[in-house]
Amino acid sequence: NDASPASYLIKEVQVTGAKSIDEKAIITILGFNAGDTVQIPGPAIADAIRRLWKQGLVKDVAIHASRVADHHVVLTVSVTECPRLSAYFFEGIKKKEQEKLMEKIALVKGKVVTDKLIKNTQTAIKDYFVEQGYLYTTVTIASVPDPTRAEHIQLKIKVDKGAEVSINAIHFEGNQHIRSDVLRSQ
Repeated sequence: NDASPASYLIKEVQVTGAKSIDEKAIITILGFNAGDTVQIPGPAIADAIRRLWKQGLVKDVAIHASRVADHHVVLTVSVTECPRLSAYFFEGIKKKEQEKLMEKIALVKGKVVTDKLIKNTQTAIKDYFVEQGYLYTTVTIASVPDPTRAEHIQLKIKVDKGAEVSINAIHFEGNQHIRSDVLRSQ
């Protein structure tokens, strides 16, 4: 098995596994076209994979050289797309709170569901309840396969607000210049 790099003329770029992402868009992001020269193994392949990862559209990608003959190669790009959101629902909070949260969080049907999207959603929900006085809110988001649409998931958002925190008293120490009631009102 010789691992030294060699240059190949790309005869064709094929994409497999793409369902909702346009294959031409994937090829454009990769930056490879028929007629280009590529070194295999080489940094161009790794850079192309990184560019595709940065888009946040796929959860797995691999590039294989197939039908290598006479320094010509067919590149096959295999992708596994990130699932898309078909619906989301809340558990553990009142309908009015759900309506307020729907305005705060950026969940749109058809959006690609990534770890970052889930983390941002959790943070937005916790921040909302902190503003309401619930400092110990926990948010658990579970993805459930959509039974009616392949490649789509539903998000089950379970919220436990915890106890509401209220301030019983404010004590000032070392205050010599301003009355405590003036500070307390501020």
